[in-house]
Amino acid sequence: MRACGRVTSSELLQYDERHPIILPYDCHLSRFLVHFTHRITLHGGSQLMIRLIRAKFWIPRVRNLVKSVVYFCKKKLQTQLMGELPKERTSFSRPFTHAGLDYAGPFELKNYTGRACLITKGYVLVFSCFST
Repeated sequence: MRACGRVTSSELLQYDERHPIILPYDCHLSRFLVHFTHRITLHGGSQLMIRLIRAKFWIPRVRNLVKSVVYFCKKKLQTQLMGELPKERTSFSRPFTHAGLDYAGPFELKNYTGRACLITKGYVLVFSCFST
């Protein structure tokens, strides 16, 4: 079955856009089509997916279906594996027996001496104690 609306006389739209195929909301084909479009658009947003689906198909409440697929995908992508802590981090010891170093930089440092502004590179070194 195809839909028929007020844009049937438009010459700018293709036949599939003027008369889209009607699919039910709770059909497996509708959900498969939304998943396929989500992968084709490289996990694109909901508006892009709705536009591509509506170029050929008309699914009632397609926005809800797209949002559920995007939400499930984001929920699945945001899982993160945590590594094991080193033995030094989990055992009791005196402060700074085991220490770690973190570097950051380069940062631009401005030295205002006199009239000229001298810009030099600066780095940050952070010592962190593993036992406290």
